[in-house]
Amino acid sequence: MTDERDYEAWLERRRTIGPPSGFANHVMASVRQSQTAHKISLVVRLALWVERSRVTRYLACSTALLIGSTPFIFLAYFAQLIVF
Repeated sequence: MTDERDYEAWLERRRTIGPPSGFANHVMASVRQSQTAHKISLVVRLALWVERSRVTRYLACSTALLIGSTPFIFLAYFAQLIVF
């Protein structure tokens, strides 16, 4: 039973010690940092998912091509209206 008494004595000593100053600020900074890391990791996970799948790579490249060529499509359409 000395183990129990030693544990109770240790527990009582630990109860009397208060948290260090700035402890709450340290915890909140860690929480903010983990939330930012989670957001970044979500973007990285999305990029890895696109990279792993061949279909999503083709879809991403086709979308970029379509968006990039949109001004040229409009230019070609309006150039037909001009009679030289």
